[in-house]
Amino acid sequence: MKRQIQLLLLILLGHCSSVWSCTDSLKMFRQSIYFVDANGNPGDLCALSDRYLAAKSKLASLNINADRIADVRAPRFIKLTTWNRHNGFLGFGNYDPRFLYDRPGQPRGSVWSGWDSAATIVDTRAQQLANQALRGQALPFTEFNLNWFQNLHQQALGQAEASIAGRYRANPVFGSAFYKASAISSIAAQAIQQSSYPSLLLSNGQQKNNSSIVTWTRTVCFEDLPAETRRNIRGSAQEGRSIRIELLPKLDASDVSEPTQCGYFTYAPVEEIPPQLSALEANIILLMRTHLAGQSSHHEFDPVYIAARAQRWYVSIHPFNGGNGRTSRFLMDYILQRVGLPAPVFQDMDQDIMTTEGQWARLVGDGMLHVVEKLEACTVEPQAEQCKEVRR
Repeated sequence: MKRQIQLLLLILLGHCSSVWSCTDSLKMFRQSIYFVDANGNPGDLCALSDRYLAAKSKLASLNINADRIADVRAPRFIKLTTWNRHNGFLGFGNYDPRFLYDRPGQPRGSVWSGWDSAATIVDTRAQQLANQALRGQALPFTEFNLNWFQNLHQQALGQAEASIAGRYRANPVFGSAFYKASAISSIAAQAIQQSSYPSLLLSNGQQKNNSSIVTWTRTVCFEDLPAETRRNIRGSAQEGRSIRIELLPKLDASDVSEPTQCGYFTYAPVEEIPPQLSALEANIILLMRTHLAGQSSHHEFDPVYIAARAQRWYVSIHPFNGGNGRTSRFLMDYILQRVGLPAPVFQDMDQDIMTTEGQWARLVGDGMLHVVEKLEACTVEPQAEQCKEVRR
């Protein structure tokens, strides 16, 4: 009860404090449909920003770097369920993501270190610009371009996976959900089919508006395949070759009579990557400049929606052979922190293309609130295990 009272007082002080005042553009979104309160009502992004900045300031006075609190930092790259299940119980050391974040054939921790360093670059740049805005010196998003995020990918993977670092792919890529354990819901399958990102390629001189850049193909689940087919698929995977998806019998994805579906995602064709990235960059700049100018309170210019749309579109393009989800979340984190909001932590970061844009934006809002509540709890009990800083 004492802790709850302390947290309540902290929140109230955050709302009433004259020290913190959100950016002018956020004042347009005191009733955001993408950030809802406990009663399901539109939430106040300005108040959330105030709470976030107040908690960060309090933690700084306690010599705690809020950006590096392990329960906030690590789940930006590690699935929250995995992090919660393992932290504090490994013999390697409490709250050390280096021993959870590994890829086959790579030295333990090398991949984590690269992404962690890149995240610091994202956070530092975005927060510096947000601080300028808080002082009335806002810049109209002139610094933004997607090449910067390509360079971040290069820096993040340069040591661990140099062959793919910073290089746009020249091959098709698929996301697998072949097994029953990884099957997606039929509702998610429909959301994928209703993607908001049409092809920009021409067919017979006409734009292919009805063709989405990311598609879902439903197949028979691996466990239900004949034994010989399973052996062939397993053999190709063990030999390091791509799974032969042509061996998987196709089913009707529009049939939602069963709750789940096995299958695979097909991301944007290689030739789509340059025009899609150009269109995405132009869209982000247009929306963010309108937002920062405070010209409209329409939901399209809500930074939560802008960030969610940008991340979801980027991951649908899937420009790299690895690290697409993490790079797409850097893009989202940058946009949010650029206006004084926190980088979110998700219950399930894989829900991005398996939800509609609006649903995903609401999950982004939930993820921001999760982070603010974590930080506020650490201002009350800074010595708590969950308030440890992540190891470098």
